[in-house]
Amino acid sequence: MRIIDQESELNVLESALADCLSAQGRIVLVEGAAGCGKSELIEAFADRAVSRGATVLFAAGSAAERDVPLGVLRQLLDGLPTLEPPELQEQDSEALMIEAMRELHTKMCGIAESGPVVCCVDNLQHVDAASRRFLQYMARHSRSGRILLVASQTRHYSPLDAEFTTELMRRPELVRIQLQPLTATQVATAAARFPGLLDRERLTDDLYRISGGNPLLLRALASEHTELRPTASAERGAIRPQPGGAYARAVVTCLQSCGQNVLKLAAATIVLGPLTTPALIAQLVGITRTEAAQGMSALKASGLLHEQGLRHPVVTTTVVDHLAPGTLAAMHRDAAELLYESNVDPNVVARHLLDSHAHGPLEDAPPWASGLLRAVAEEAVKGEDVCRAITLLELAHDTCVDAQKRVTVKLRLSTIAWRVDPGLSERYLSEATEAVRAGTVSAAQILPLLHRLTAQGRIADALEMQDRLSAALSDSGRAPTDRGTAPEPAAVSPLTSQSDNSVQLAELGETHSYAALDANTTDIERFLATTTLSTATIQPIVQALITLTCSEEAERCVDWCQVFLEQALGRATPGWQSLFSSMKALVLLRLGDLEGAEEHALESLARLPDQRGSNFAFSPISTLLRARTEMGNYVDAAALVEQSVPDSLHLSIHGLAYFRARARYYLATRQFQAALSDLYEAGRLMKQWGMDRPTLLPWRTEAAEVLLEMGHPQRAERLVLRQLSMVDARNPWVRGTSLRLRAATSEPKKRLPLLQQAIMELRKSGDRVQLARAMADLSETLVALGDPLASLIGQEALALAAECKAAVLHERILRGSLSASAPRAMAESPLDVRGSDLGTTLSESEQRVAALAALKYTNREISGLLHITVSTVEQHLTRVYRKLNISRRQDLPTILELNTLEASAQ
Repeated sequence: MRIIDQESELNVLESALADCLSAQGRIVLVEGAAGCGKSELIEAFADRAVSRGATVLFAAGSAAERDVPLGVLRQLLDGLPTLEPPELQEQDSEALMIEAMRELHTKMCGIAESGPVVCCVDNLQHVDAASRRFLQYMARHSRSGRILLVASQTRHYSPLDAEFTTELMRRPELVRIQLQPLTATQVATAAARFPGLLDRERLTDDLYRISGGNPLLLRALASEHTELRPTASAERGAIRPQPGGAYARAVVTCLQSCGQNVLKLAAATIVLGPLTTPALIAQLVGITRTEAAQGMSALKASGLLHEQGLRHPVVTTTVVDHLAPGTLAAMHRDAAELLYESNVDPNVVARHLLDSHAHGPLEDAPPWASGLLRAVAEEAVKGEDVCRAITLLELAHDTCVDAQKRVTVKLRLSTIAWRVDPGLSERYLSEATEAVRAGTVSAAQILPLLHRLTAQGRIADALEMQDRLSAALSDSGRAPTDRGTAPEPAAVSPLTSQSDNSVQLAELGETHSYAALDANTTDIERFLATTTLSTATIQPIVQALITLTCSEEAERCVDWCQVFLEQALGRATPGWQSLFSSMKALVLLRLGDLEGAEEHALESLARLPDQRGSNFAFSPISTLLRARTEMGNYVDAAALVEQSVPDSLHLSIHGLAYFRARARYYLATRQFQAALSDLYEAGRLMKQWGMDRPTLLPWRTEAAEVLLEMGHPQRAERLVLRQLSMVDARNPWVRGTSLRLRAATSEPKKRLPLLQQAIMELRKSGDRVQLARAMADLSETLVALGDPLASLIGQEALALAAECKAAVLHERILRGSLSASAPRAMAESPLDVRGSDLGTTLSESEQRVAALAALKYTNREISGLLHITVSTVEQHLTRVYRKLNISRRQDLPTILELNTLEASAQ
C-alpha cells in the first residue's frame, strides 16, 4: 500500500521514458534521505515502464555486497536472458576492461533498437566499484541510444564515489529528482490511508513529530500503534513507540542507510547533547569535519535528528543498543577530556566522567579528574544537591591514586552523607578508618578522621585514632596529644554523635571539654535564635540542644528541635530530619511525654532510608524502647529488643543509649541479671572513654533500681552515693533521681526529707515521670507513717502517671490502694510544719497551707485542694512567712517540712 503521493515524480520519470522512445537517452538520479521513498518510486516507475513495453533491468546495491565485484551488474543482466554476456571479471588491464564494457553496452543498444531498455539501480551508494565503472561508461554513452538509466542514492552518504556523482552531474541528459520529507499536511493525508488507525486527527501531530516526515518511520509508527492499541485502551490515541518495535526497526534501517560512521556519529550526539557541533563530533569520533557535517546532515534529512538532538527516546535507545560494549563509556571519557581542554564548565566535564562510569568502570581516568570532581561536588553541596555531591565524590575517590587524598574524600563523603543517610555516612567513615589502619598516613590526615569519629559517636575508634595521632606527632617531633582526655562534647551524647562535625580544632594537641553541658541557657537560646541550619552550624546547634535538654529549661528544647526540624524539612536532607526528630523524641522522653516520644522516635526511623546496620538508628530505637517500656507495651518493646544489632554498636555511644533502654526493659520484665549486665557494660565503656557523666547516662542509679528489686540495698546505696558525689549532682534531674533512690536505700524515718528534696529537684527538671515516681515513693512512705497526706500526694502521682501514659507506674500506684478521699482527709488533718530550731507554732490552717507550699504547689492548686479561696491561701502564707521570719516561699523549710511526722516515726 502506497501512503505517499509521488505522481509528480512519476511524471518526470515517464517524460524521461518518452524521450528515450524518441532515441534521446536520459539519466535520472533520484536522491533523498534514508526512508524517504526512493525505492518505492523506482519500483512504481518500473511497473509503468513494463506496461509501456520497455525492457526493465533492475538491480539494488547493499552494504553487505558492496565488496562483491560486478555484483550489481550481474543483477542487471539477469533481466536479459537472451543476452550472452562476455566473460566479466575484474581485469588487470584497463584496456581489456574498457573493451568488455564497450562490447556489453553495444549489445544492450542492439536490444534497445526494438524497444527501450530501462536500467534501474537502487541504492547507488552501495554499488561495488566494478559495476559502478560500467554504469559510468553507460552514462557517458547514453545520448545516442534508447537506454534510460534510473539510479537512486541516499543523500549525504559519505562513502559514495565523488567521481561518479560528478560524472553524472556533468551530463546534459541528467534529470534530478530530490525527494523531501513529508509536510504535516502530507502526513495527515497519509494517515487517512492506514486501516485501523483511529483518532487520526488527534494522532497527526504525534505522527509528524515522531516520524519527522520520514515515510518509512511514519509507516512503522502507524503499524506499531495499530498493533498496540487494543492492549492500551487507557491511552487510546497516544503514539508511544516501544524499544524493539516496528518504529525501532525502521530506525535501524535508516541508520544503516545513512552512512558507515553514522551510528557512532549518532552516539556522539547523545554524548555531547546540546554541545554537539561538527567540529566536536569529528574530534570525538575520529573523522574529518566534512564527514561529520555530512553525517549530521544525513541524520537530519532522515528525520532521526533535530535541533534538540535525536528525535525520540526510542531512537536513542536503538542507537545505544547497537553500539559495541564499552563504546559509550569510552566516548564520555573522551568527551570529558576534550571539553576539559576546551575550558568548558567543570560541571559539564564532571557529568561526562559520571556518565562514562555509569556505562562501565572509568578506566585510565585523566590525572585531573579527581580534583575536578571534588570541586564540583562542593558546588553541589552549596546548592543543596547532596545526592549528586555524593555520586561525584565516590567517583573522585575511585579515580584518585593518592592514598591520603582517598581518606580525605571518604571523610568528606561521611560528612555530607549524614544529610541524607546516616547509615551510608557510617559506612564511609568505616572505610576511611580501615584505610588509615591499612596504610601510613600523616597526622594531618588522622586529625579530621578523629573529629569525624567523635562526631558520629565512634568513641572506641576515636581513641584508637588519638593514639595513632600521638604516635604520628611524636614521630614528627611535635608534642603528642593527651591519650587520657575524653572526646569532644559532640560525641558525648547519643544525640551529639548524630551531628555533622563542623568543629575545627585550633591545634593538633587540643583537649576536649564538657563545658558546653554547663553553659548558660540564655546564651544558648540567643545562639540558636541567630543561627541557620547548615553543614557548618549543625554541630554547635546539636550541642546547644543537648545542653538545653540537660538543663532546667528542657521544655524549651522541644520548641528549638521543631524549629530546626522544619528547616531540615525545607531541604532534601532526610538524615538531618531524622536527627532532629530523634532529638525531639528524646527531649519529650526526658520530660515524661511518653506518647510524644514514641511518635517522634517512629518519625525519626521512618525518615531513615535504611535502618539495617546503622548505629545511629539505635538512638531513636532506644528512645522508642524506653517509652514503650514505661507505657507497659511490652510486646512491641520485646520486638525492638529481639532485633539484631550491628557488630560495631557497642563501640559507639548509640550502643550506650541502647544498653540503657534494654536494661529498663529487662528491669520491667524482671530479668535482673540481664539488666545489670547492660548497665555495668555501659558504665565500663563510659569510664573507659572518659565520659562518665550522669547527666548523659545515669547508669549508677539505673543499676541501683535493679539492685533494690533484687534485695541488695547496700550495693544500691554505694552506687547512689557515688553519683551524688559527682559534679553532675548539681543538675536538678540527676540530683532528683539520685535523692529518690537514696531515700529508697534509707530507713523510713530518713526518707521524707530526701524524697521532698527529690521532688523539688524533679519539679525543676521538668521530668514528670520521675516526679510522679518520686511522689509515689513519698506517698508510700507517708502511708507507712500513717499520715493522711499520703493520699493527696498519691493522687497527684496517679494523675501525673496517667497524663504521661506511664502505665506501669500508674498500675503500681493503684496497687497501693490510695484513697480517693485523700485531699479531704488531708484538709481535715492538721500538720505541724515547724522547723526543729524555730520554736514557732503555726495554726492548723497555716500548717496545711505551708506543707503544700513547701511541696511546690501553687496558690491556686492549694486553694483547690483545701477548698479555700486563693486570697485565703495568700493570707495564710503571709502569716507563715512572718512567724518563720522568711520573706518568700522558696525559704520555707526544705530539710524537714513534715517534722511532726518524722517525730511520730521515731
